[in-house]
Amino acid sequence: MLRVATWSERSRKPAGDNTGSCRDMITDKYHSGRFTFKTGAMFLLMFTALLGLTSCSSSDLSFPTEYQAVYLDNNQVFFGKITETNTPFPMLRDVFFVQTQVDQQKKETKHLLIRRGVEGHGPDFMRLNAQHIVVIEPVAPDSRVAQLIREAKTPRPPEATKEVPKPPAAK
Repeated sequence: MLRVATWSERSRKPAGDNTGSCRDMITDKYHSGRFTFKTGAMFLLMFTALLGLTSCSSSDLSFPTEYQAVYLDNNQVFFGKITETNTPFPMLRDVFFVQTQVDQQKKETKHLLIRRGVEGHGPDFMRLNAQHIVVIEPVAPDSRVAQLIREAKTPRPPEATKEVPKPPAAK
């Protein structure tokens, strides 16, 4: 018959005496009041830290400027008004992007600011995957991009229609 030593007996035994089974030794350790207190304190600390992290990320970002530049991890840059930044898919409205055109004859590169929405499906907003956003920066009101956006938004007067001269009346 295998006899299991009590906690007080184990503390008096020399270190090399292993008459009790490993399972019994572990069970005794779990019944120790210190272990459950430490576990409870560690759990409470981790729970508090987790609660603090989730409350920090729940606020929506705000920017002091009307437009923001959103840089994606595929090197695309979009300019617009970003909202719902605390979600996995933030929304970008009034979207513009830069398109580069190269004139092969003159060897010149031109950068054009294009407004989204002129595509066939006419989107009026974009939902971006937050995991692919690298950085969001404000667009300064006096920057070249802000100036080009203002120009693109101002309505252009319709071109004056040219009157086609009427043929002389037949006699």
